[in-house]
Amino acid sequence: MVAVTTWLLFYFLNSSVFTAESFGVRLTRTATRLYSVEEQDIQYEVHYNANNIQRRAFLEAVSLTGMAVVTGQSAQAFEVDPDRDISSGNFDCLLDLPPITPGCVRLYLCRHGQTENNRLRKMQGARVDPEINKNGYEQAERLGMAVGRLREADSLHAPTLVAHSKLLRAKETSAILADAANSSLKANQEPMRIYGEVSSLGEVDFGNLDGKDVNSAKSVMMSTFASWATGDIDKRAGGEGDSGREVLERCVQAIETLSQEVAASSTPKVSMLAVSHSTYLRILLS
Repeated sequence: MVAVTTWLLFYFLNSSVFTAESFGVRLTRTATRLYSVEEQDIQYEVHYNANNIQRRAFLEAVSLTGMAVVTGQSAQAFEVDPDRDISSGNFDCLLDLPPITPGCVRLYLCRHGQTENNRLRKMQGARVDPEINKNGYEQAERLGMAVGRLREADSLHAPTLVAHSKLLRAKETSAILADAANSSLKANQEPMRIYGEVSSLGEVDFGNLDGKDVNSAKSVMMSTFASWATGDIDKRAGGEGDSGREVLERCVQAIETLSQEVAASSTPKVSMLAVSHSTYLRILLS
């Protein structure tokens, strides 16, 4: 069994950064919540990070105009701004992470970049597959630059593999952040590579609520989340979407898949980055 340290990076208006250690290994940070996955020998202790405000401000600073080109995808055109500059900001905001616990691997869990559905506040679950917008492109690019700075400071422990869910917004984010991280690559340094799709990282299926206005769906989803929180994890979202049990099982599967991939690597790597989705990641660390 492999112990895992996970870092959750949300970069949207309610962005937060958390740490979690699995299998009951406690970090020195102040614990806020304890969550046990039913019928699984995995526990997560979630810790508030003292640098949250600084990280949030950095990752929210988005106003891209330009051209996004994603490997393996058609180019998404935006208005070109010849004076575009995203060099400002604290790209060292990930350098204060605590050391990786001996015998653990670290997973960096990241939300995809913004889409037009996010901007318009529409429900966006597993059934909706839009591309990221210009804001989302810069979010992914800035995250990649911060990861690149982390790799400059600690090439042995920083991630070199990026996994993503099957949805386009996660795939695009992965490619963009990997390119940005590799822009500062040093001689003989291993480039960040795309590991590929991990289906268990997929967003929650919101059933018949997908595509609806967030405000109109809020009461139904709050009721569903309340049921899950009180033990009724077989209740389905939107009547025909995911049950809480199915989401939790995917969370466990994803962490096991990613941590085992890192542990089985022929190189002495101890971390990996994965791009997933907001509701899924909130449930994983709730």
